[in-house]
Amino acid sequence: MDERTVRAYDKLAREYDEETTDFWDKFPQDFLRGFAKLAQGRVLNVGSGPGRDGLLLKELGLDVVCLDASEAMVKMCRERGLQAVQADFDKLPFADGSFDGVWAYTSLLHARKSEVGKAMNEISRVLKDGGILGLGLIEGEAEEYRQSSGMKMPRWFSFYTGPEAAGLLSRNGFEILAEDHFRPGSKNYLNFIARKMNALKKAGDPSICPVIALVRDGRVLIGLRHYTPEKWKAVSVWTIPGGRCDEGETVEETLRREIAEETGITDVRITGFLGVLAGAKQDDVVYAFVGETSEEPKLMEPEKFSEWMWAEPGEIKDFINPATLDLVREHIRKNKLL
Repeated sequence: MDERTVRAYDKLAREYDEETTDFWDKFPQDFLRGFAKLAQGRVLNVGSGPGRDGLLLKELGLDVVCLDASEAMVKMCRERGLQAVQADFDKLPFADGSFDGVWAYTSLLHARKSEVGKAMNEISRVLKDGGILGLGLIEGEAEEYRQSSGMKMPRWFSFYTGPEAAGLLSRNGFEILAEDHFRPGSKNYLNFIARKMNALKKAGDPSICPVIALVRDGRVLIGLRHYTPEKWKAVSVWTIPGGRCDEGETVEETLRREIAEETGITDVRITGFLGVLAGAKQDDVVYAFVGETSEEPKLMEPEKFSEWMWAEPGEIKDFINPATLDLVREHIRKNKLL
């Protein structure tokens, strides 16, 4: 989360609490009840602030864990009797599938749009399959630092149009269940309830490129791909198996087809979903998975690839999408696969 924004909340936590009292008094209760009914169980309040919405969720019977990057906000949550953890929403300190629901109300707007995918991946990771996300954003188009009447220090805000917000959810593997608008004053709040989908079962389209890191003994299967200007640009880069969805395919069908076409491997166990990222090509969306196989790769497409090899993740250079490689390295580190 933006450091200047965290400093503002640390210094002006009480002022922010006072500024938002009326907001939560007016907040549509039907939306809260709708989220609580679907989520049930254990819920992570991401960017909880001083905990006013956390209390409302707790009153609806949810087991709420508050999380905020601001030490002062975490302290206020605890003063209200809420369980609270200080952490950044880019690195949630919880195991995969730990929560039945995530409530992220006007917290992700403090991330730049170019970086919000990291937080969405973390939210997806800690949610159980079919878990519920309550998301709140503010309508607009600007990205900038702003002050408010009660907060005389700048905070970063990323505003979203309705289609932008819906696209953010869809790209990151969420199905929108309900949408509501709330205008308590001059700002229009975009409220969504969404369900985490099984990424493998998602219907693909040509903009979606599923890829998989096949891991064995801490090493990753990589291939040296030679692109041409007709396909992208004249460049040779290392990559992992995967490719573009054809119309009518699910993500899993594309992934298994591409693995077989590129490496000849057909016996694959897909063990995890790493997240959604921007592709190396403009407008592409990468769905990154991790898996295992007992088979060895073959050079099935010599016109595209010159070799396949098992490589230590820390030694891989000239990779097509560094962000994907970072996810793979972090997964291997967390799961002690080295």
